[in-house]
Amino acid sequence: MFIVIVGEEGGRAAELQGALADFGLDWSVRWLSDAGGALTIPREQSIDVVVAELRIGALAGTALLEQVRAQHPEAARILLLDRGHGTDALEALDVAHRLLRKPLDAGELVDAVES
Repeated sequence: MFIVIVGEEGGRAAELQGALADFGLDWSVRWLSDAGGALTIPREQSIDVVVAELRIGALAGTALLEQVRAQHPEAARILLLDRGHGTDALEALDVAHRLLRKPLDAGELVDAVES
């Protein structure tokens, strides 16, 4: 399983990778601080899941997920929301398969991916 996380605190990468290992999962996680990095991943590289924050610098996470849908249609798309962004969730439903709350929790990620 190859997961790309865009925008979430990169300092938590080791913590999340450890939590996934605790679940007995050998998932590969690539942590990117900006949306541009996600769009440079070659189309022929298989991406299983893309997780993006609602705002990634100047780019909306929904716009990134739209581009991911075009470039990697097989990838599951998850949008991370801060508390209080409930109204933004409605417009995100057409590009995101799942919505999760920040900070990203390994257990919730596993549940979202496996469902």
